[in-house]
Amino acid sequence: MTRRWLILLAAAGGAGLAQDLDVLPADPNPHAMMARYLAGRAAPFEARRDEEIAAIRTTEQLQAWQNKTRARLIELLGGLPQPSPLHPRMVGRLQRGDYTVEKIIYESQPRLYVTANLYLPAWKAPGTTSPAFIAPVGHWIEGKAFEDYQRLGQEMARHGYILFVYDPIGQGERLEYFDPITNQDRGGGSGTTAHTLIAHQCFLIGDTLTKHFIWDGMRAIDYLLTRPEVDKHRIGSMGGSGGGTLTRFISAVDPRVAISIPVVSAASKGGVGGSSDGEQNVPGNVFGRIWSRDHWWLVPPRPLLNLNASEDRSYQTALASLQELKQGYRIFDREADAVVLEAQGRHGIIDDMRRSAYDFIDRYWGSATATRPVQVGVGALEKPQDLWATETGQVWTSLGGATIFDINRQRAGPWVLNNTRARLTTDDIRRFLDLPANVFPLGTRPAGAFRRGDRPVEKLILETEPGILVPALVFSPGGEARRPAVLFLDDRGKAAEAGPGGQIDQLVDRGFLVMTIDVRGLGETAPLGPAPAANRPHERLYRDFTFNPAANLARAAMNLGRPLLAMRVQDALAALHSLASRPDVDTADIRVFGHREGGVIALFAAALDPRVRQAVAHRPLVDFRSLLESRYYAQPASLFVLGILRHFDLPQVVAAAQPRRVLIINAVDALGRRLTAPTVRVRFQPAPNLEAVVHDYPDTLIDLATSTERL
Repeated sequence: MTRRWLILLAAAGGAGLAQDLDVLPADPNPHAMMARYLAGRAAPFEARRDEEIAAIRTTEQLQAWQNKTRARLIELLGGLPQPSPLHPRMVGRLQRGDYTVEKIIYESQPRLYVTANLYLPAWKAPGTTSPAFIAPVGHWIEGKAFEDYQRLGQEMARHGYILFVYDPIGQGERLEYFDPITNQDRGGGSGTTAHTLIAHQCFLIGDTLTKHFIWDGMRAIDYLLTRPEVDKHRIGSMGGSGGGTLTRFISAVDPRVAISIPVVSAASKGGVGGSSDGEQNVPGNVFGRIWSRDHWWLVPPRPLLNLNASEDRSYQTALASLQELKQGYRIFDREADAVVLEAQGRHGIIDDMRRSAYDFIDRYWGSATATRPVQVGVGALEKPQDLWATETGQVWTSLGGATIFDINRQRAGPWVLNNTRARLTTDDIRRFLDLPANVFPLGTRPAGAFRRGDRPVEKLILETEPGILVPALVFSPGGEARRPAVLFLDDRGKAAEAGPGGQIDQLVDRGFLVMTIDVRGLGETAPLGPAPAANRPHERLYRDFTFNPAANLARAAMNLGRPLLAMRVQDALAALHSLASRPDVDTADIRVFGHREGGVIALFAAALDPRVRQAVAHRPLVDFRSLLESRYYAQPASLFVLGILRHFDLPQVVAAAQPRRVLIINAVDALGRRLTAPTVRVRFQPAPNLEAVVHDYPDTLIDLATSTERL
């Protein structure tokens, strides 16, 4: 299938012809435009970061950089939660000869229960202390019961160390999307999907899921410090895959981690990210100049071992990061304390990796405690239910308590209440979206033309900022008269309603000149990849929904510190300026129509450009608050704008457009379900200029939208 959208003419005189509604040239690839743009925006931050690292020569300079960078990382995370009582309790014990497994429950935050297993060397004399490790778990849905972590706990305890392995949020006994009727996970059947669904909601209040994951680990260390068996000066962290990434994060934030062993989680150089699990995305990390390799730089002079699997093909990436990191260890005269190794085999904490880890730990702590030789990869594994800390195997059904969804709603409450009382100015919106006072195209150039019957259609390319080309089609009724105009925004792409007889033709039939555009990342410049499939089982559907090129693009833009929605609003404002500059447009009657996400963009554009006489939004999300009110949602990642609910919501945006009228047709909730008109009006009480309607007749939608009585 080609990139071109070919629409066969159905109008009289057009039979047998085809109209190409694409505007941009095929070279350079327009679908890669946003990747080029984001990489270009990231490059100066990467260069500045490299200059800072290269300038470090002394221990004082490195420690000053570490302190500053650690504080900046915590700020980007949204801060850390306040310490609260752990309320730990041991609810069961497995005696296994030379080691013991205790089943532990603690609260990392009030009523946020963490289920864990503590592996202890039973062969040591009472009163003996041993070094201990926390073990953050990767994205294995079994959580702490996953084979590699059972092996790690058994072997460490037999060898003479203590391991504390705990279930991550959304895995093991802590499923966020647990269905008590089917006893199944409704969040996608994998940790990555559940994490990303939760993470998007955290973004709305300026938080990250990452901070909650880090905090679980830091509270695990707090718990170890309460145990008399633990050597309180020798606590490390070791985890694989996503647990390796969390080991990297926890080691960077918490200096109490004395040895750091991230497994199958290499630290890479630069980039804008966006494709990682939601608990690994830290919005603003690019302009904050903190990439994954900088987590490693926050570890020296503490020992660090990174273990890689040959099947992951990450070893060379890790070696490149290590080569730079050695500079930091040399400053402390500890160059040998940073090591990268590769084991032959699968993704996981496999036998050879564990063997290397024990050798590495023994170099530093083997003489501080009694140890025994350990055989790797032998011994029986426990059934997952035998390791449960809850009676039912799920916190939800055994303990109740809170989830991150609950915490987000609780934290959002004061801001949401304040939003209903706040009066927003256009300057407030501009500052939040980081938009200039005046938005206009840097350039506009023709890219072709054709006729539909007796009506001219122009192709234009608007450069809305360096590197961003916005394709536009202008449909005109023809003639010399100045026409009322519509900017048409559709998140399905500008071609969706541009075919013969579509909504754009209907507008032209009514005398409007219509400009329809693809805001960046949609239509012609949408990143290529599979779209979510509506007929997939829910676990695959949610995974496709959260891990696709469009979602990755939104997260990558957020990592640059500017939401994708703000960039798209800028494109729409530039198009409005271009439209108002045309000699065939009646500037007293310019309107903006938007469909779905295009409707949300239209509401912002109307508030920010006083030339817009009326905004019409069809099937838009009713407000950002609704995204926090539903545990599940079916809205694109681009609508999860970082921190927006701390400042305002869509009702305040619409109110800022007063006295101009705004018409919302068939508004939807977080799951895409149509809301009644009275429900929408209640939510938009701060906006008396809003009219909300429900309309069931597509053939008359344009009649409704253009009705003069609604102006």
